[in-house]
Order: sequence, then C-alpha cells, then structure tokens
Amino acid sequence: MGYFNEQKGHKYLLEAMKIILDEIPQVKLVLVGWGVLENKLRMKAKELEIDENIIFAGKCRRDAVFEILSITDIFVLSSLWEGFGLVLGEAMAMAKPVVCTETDGSKLVVQHNETGLIVPPKSPHDLADAVTYLVRSPERRQRMGLLGKKRISTLFPPDKFICQHEAFYKKVLES
Repeated sequence: MGYFNEQKGHKYLLEAMKIILDEIPQVKLVLVGWGVLENKLRMKAKELEIDENIIFAGKCRRDAVFEILSITDIFVLSSLWEGFGLVLGEAMAMAKPVVCTETDGSKLVVQHNETGLIVPPKSPHDLADAVTYLVRSPERRQRMGLLGKKRISTLFPPDKFICQHEAFYKKVLES
C-alpha cells in the first residue's frame, strides 16, 4: 500500500511471488498504490508470467484500502528502508500477520516470530519462504495476527499516540 518507488522494493516482492506461485499457484497479490514504477512493475509481472495472480488496485481512498486489507490473509511490506512503518501498525491493528523486511521502522513495530516475520531486504527467496510458511500455517497466521493486534493496541493506543505527537510538536515550536 502506497507509492510505487525504489524504496518499497516491489520488484523483490514480485520476484518472491514467482517463487511462491511455483509452490502454491492459487495465491494472489494485491498491490494498492500508484507511482513512477507502476508500468515497470506491470511489465515485470508479465515478464515473470505471474500477471494473472497480481491485482493492481491503483490509488484508493483510505476506507477502500482498509476494505481491501480486511479481506487479505497476510500483509507484506518489502521496503528497503522505512522510518516508522505506520502501514505495518495498521495491518496489525486489523489482526493481520505481517511479513516485512528488516528496517528501522519494522523493528519498532513487528516482533519477529510473534506478530510477523522479518526478513532481509532485497531477498526474494526469504520473502517467499516467509509468505509460503504463513500461507501453509493458518493457525500460526491467526495467532500472529491476534498478537499483533494486541501489541498495537497496547503500544500505540490512540490517546497515547496523540499526546506524544502533541508533545513533539510543542517541543519543535518552542525551539
């Protein structure tokens, strides 16, 4: 979900999907977003002969994004770097297990092997292994999703989050 650029590592996700589909041909990937790399990503999906299993949902309203997320089994973020990884928190708040690359942001939000699986960036094989494992482990998926939802509601309750942001902005304005 988001802007299609180099930072998000979508090309590695598509390469991972090729590996996944060789083992589990019914898997679908929904890419929500837009950006400078969209045409290249569409061409890459065709080149890998996986375009039938990739859904480019385009740029969506916020409520539509959450509708799409609600019908997914796993959330995957293949970023090369992330500051905080808000989208991971959003997915976890909806009880979705996550597979993500190791970034500063993902390490703040995701607990490896508890709320999701963290893999090295730029590693289609590791992404594919993690997704395949969760596709084949529905009980583990559900457990990770529930633990992720609990983690987000404990660490980032809306009132605490708002207070922290207000304090940050006050500090910046007073400087």
